[in-house]
Amino acid sequence: MKVRIISIKKLIILLMTILLIMAFVPGCGKNADKVEEAVDQVESIEDKEQEENSVSSIEDSEKQISNISGGEMTGSLGSIGVGLSLPDSYPHNILPIIDGANIINVKENSSNNSLGIMFICNKSVDEVYEFYKELMQDARNFSDEKDNNNYILTGTKDKYKIMAIIMETDDSDLKCNVMFNIAFTN
Repeated sequence: MKVRIISIKKLIILLMTILLIMAFVPGCGKNADKVEEAVDQVESIEDKEQEENSVSSIEDSEKQISNISGGEMTGSLGSIGVGLSLPDSYPHNILPIIDGANIINVKENSSNNSLGIMFICNKSVDEVYEFYKELMQDARNFSDEKDNNNYILTGTKDKYKIMAIIMETDDSDLKCNVMFNIAFTN
């Protein structure tokens, strides 16, 4: 079985995407200055990455990640790494993670009771979409949008406002990126 790890550069680009999405989702963009500051930090990390040699193998990737605080980088972007665990606050019974997922980003925001999760998997975008569409179709205010081969599912299940973004990757081994933004409502 061939195992691949997403490069740090790709991970940073995905995280920048999350930040931009969070800035426009109600409740996530309350502190635009903090989002702007985080984007600036990500851009400076990306610039530094471009100056250094790029990571060319799985072993190099693992070494680079493990040199960042025991295999996981933490900060304003949450925890970034490979094979991360879900936090206790994650609603497993409402939105289970599809089999074979590799969680690469976890961000808990206690100030607005929200949670961001990002994972990659080797399932097709359509397979992942069908899995989450079936779970979400009974949600209040369910919305299902498709753009090219990317999907956005939104709705409210129980007391959770959920936005799931399912995207195709350019990587033949890692076919799908998934981002969840989950906000607890009263």
